[in-house]
Amino acid sequence: MNNEKLISIITVVKDGEDTIEKCINSVLNQNYKNIEYIIIDGNSSDNTMSIINKYKEKISLVLSENDKGIWDAMNKGIKLAKGEIIGFLNCDDFYYENSFKTVNNYFNNFDIDFLFGTVKKYKLMYGYNPSIIKWSFGFYTSHSVGFFIKTDKHRLVGNYNSKYLSADLDFFYKMIVKLKLNGLATKKDEILGQFDKGGFSSKINYIEHLKDLNQIRLDNNQNFLFVYFLFVIKILKKPFKFLKAIIKKMKPLLIRTNIYPDKRGFFKELFLRKKIKFNCKFTAISSSKKNVIRGLHYQVKKKQAKILSVLKGRAIDVCVNIDKNSKNFGKVYKFILKPGLLLFVPKNFAHGIGFFDNENILLYHLSEYRFPEYERGIIYNDKKLKINWKIKRPILSERDSRMPSFLETFKKT
Repeated sequence: MNNEKLISIITVVKDGEDTIEKCINSVLNQNYKNIEYIIIDGNSSDNTMSIINKYKEKISLVLSENDKGIWDAMNKGIKLAKGEIIGFLNCDDFYYENSFKTVNNYFNNFDIDFLFGTVKKYKLMYGYNPSIIKWSFGFYTSHSVGFFIKTDKHRLVGNYNSKYLSADLDFFYKMIVKLKLNGLATKKDEILGQFDKGGFSSKINYIEHLKDLNQIRLDNNQNFLFVYFLFVIKILKKPFKFLKAIIKKMKPLLIRTNIYPDKRGFFKELFLRKKIKFNCKFTAISSSKKNVIRGLHYQVKKKQAKILSVLKGRAIDVCVNIDKNSKNFGKVYKFILKPGLLLFVPKNFAHGIGFFDNENILLYHLSEYRFPEYERGIIYNDKKLKINWKIKRPILSERDSRMPSFLETFKKT
């Protein structure tokens, strides 16, 4: 093998049918053959496993079961890895050709424990400066694509702590500052792969990201005043990003929950307060036939925020921003709901839902009681909103079929 070290690549995925095939091929098509490829699937409900199974003979190990999130899945993969070097590739990222030869050359030619490779995102992201780790966790890379480490050194640092959103940054701090492991970065033009802009890290709200970094610093025994000094500095450096993060909180949010099946039945999470700060005043349930559309509804006073989850069936959920003071006034948000997903709908949104299966059961958590005298609506097929419900013959209540248009309801003054 000419000093080709065994490289273990770990891909974690859940419901990644749109990207997993390109990800797999970027590993299997490398001209470096001493590879162990491990895929950890979080019990996907789409066609992910069907795609993976097409390549099963070329994949070293596939594990499909429920997990507690991305970091738990990565920890499973690390435990199973037999290679001398470990790399991580998320399902929506991919390697460039010859990447593994580049990685192998660095580990053969330099006395290093880990390597940060150049990756392409919205720009080339490269370099490694261990001296700034105490001041910033702002590594250009993440576990996807750019990071490789000797397996025994990874196990020395320990597992990823799933209590953090950015558990990789906690890992890097321990690796570099506490254990002082040796690492290098590839040259700028030695690009290992492409990092997807819409991956896991991009879905973390900036405020939650900063709070997470604070907690990581404190848990790693950094001085309290120093930690919050850095927190303020980061806000001052990017005030518009901070404000945008506050605004971003005021839009519908889709959240994945876990289902734990066994031979007796299943256990399903329906509400996670750590993910949504929500004061529920009452809970309701509805049953709907195929092609039923309910909405678009809202209350003009005693406004409601909602958390919705489909217990059985599938649905399309539509939310329309009706806040005239918002720059997103009139914007339509659409989501496909199925078991295992929660949708948070803030106040100041009109809300509607259409159902695809013969039997559909929907659970509502609401922040305010129902007040019929304050109830209003918008016609489901409004000409301005142009909502594609993906339902050819909708079944409506008499009331919903007579709702006014968006422009009739919200005339700009």
